[in-house]
Amino acid sequence: MRKTIRFIIAFSLFLAEIIVLCSCSGDKTKNKDDLTNVAHCGETAENISEPSTEEEKIFDVISVNVITSDLRYAWIDLFSEGLAAVNSNRDKYGYVDKTGKEIIPFGIYEYFGDSGRFSEGLARVRIDGQWGYIDKTGEIVIPAIYDWVFDFNEGLAAVIKYIDGIGHYWGNIDKVGNVIIPFEYSTPVEFHGGLAAVRNNDKYGYIDKTGKVVIPFEYTDAKPFSEGLAAVRKGHHKWVFINEENEVVIPLEYWDAYECYDSYYFREGLALVKKGKFGYIDKTGKMVIPFEYSNAYSFNEGLALVQKEDKGMWEFVDKAGNVVISIECDEISSFSEGVAAVKKVGKWGLINKAGDIIVPIEYDDMRGSYGEGLYSVKKGGKWSILEIVKTYR
Repeated sequence: MRKTIRFIIAFSLFLAEIIVLCSCSGDKTKNKDDLTNVAHCGETAENISEPSTEEEKIFDVISVNVITSDLRYAWIDLFSEGLAAVNSNRDKYGYVDKTGKEIIPFGIYEYFGDSGRFSEGLARVRIDGQWGYIDKTGEIVIPAIYDWVFDFNEGLAAVIKYIDGIGHYWGNIDKVGNVIIPFEYSTPVEFHGGLAAVRNNDKYGYIDKTGKVVIPFEYTDAKPFSEGLAAVRKGHHKWVFINEENEVVIPLEYWDAYECYDSYYFREGLALVKKGKFGYIDKTGKMVIPFEYSNAYSFNEGLALVQKEDKGMWEFVDKAGNVVISIECDEISSFSEGVAAVKKVGKWGLINKAGDIIVPIEYDDMRGSYGEGLYSVKKGGKWSILEIVKTYR
């Protein structure tokens, strides 16, 4: 019975991590081979890279090189810290580097719809139904004793385990498996900027990495800190942004923070919020891009993906709200390292910030990377690994 409960909880958490957004269609307004006037129709977690940490740097995408090809795997996951999980039989997987060389052998780690990606030198893996962590040699450094685990971030990882007679609770461990935050929270304990939003007795507050409560449990909802601010609310009141001293910095007039997973976080100085429709504010609360979008995403590399009433048309706008690219397609990612993945008529390719196609839209599948300039692409049952070549100005 306990095993069944573990499976249900783990599977539910897995589903919660997968983000699949809208699909749509639209009429082209330019030449079919020109992606500067086509529309976006959705994002999947598999194709979205992490937010860039290099948004202030200016670079040019020079070319895309094929590092290796003809790799015969069922799938190749996103590259992280130089390695990607690969699988040949949908049962057990291993890891390869960007040349396709097998670094960590197959046959140990179980496929569960979510392979382990390396973060801070460790990857989460599933063995005999339980989760632990390995290093880049494949050595198990934290035993598989947890019902579900998150990637390491800021030196800690959120993990959940069953406490006999009580139930499942979240805590945090360090990179050698020491319990740093006790198992006493009903929500994952994920740190951002040294603080984590956690729930206790149906109220949210914030703790630091020692477990000390630094902002009291007084909020009905709370989001993680981003760029020094966090969105919170009490009861059915509207959202406000507080600082790390629990002072209200921006008294908002906006209601639903959950209509878009990307909303109510500051990124590159702006936050996506909603007042009937989506728009963007700065850290003083000033509206800098009007509330005119039916759907939108946070800024990344100076551009944000937005959608107005036309469900078939999506646009990339700059921080002044100017339209830089309009796109029609099946799916698209935000920009990462100067490129965005685009899907049209079931095929994937890449465009640059001018809207030019730099990788033909001809691949059956495409996976990005976490800021490493690598894309895994599949065509005719075979995978290739592409590398984005760029120069900084």
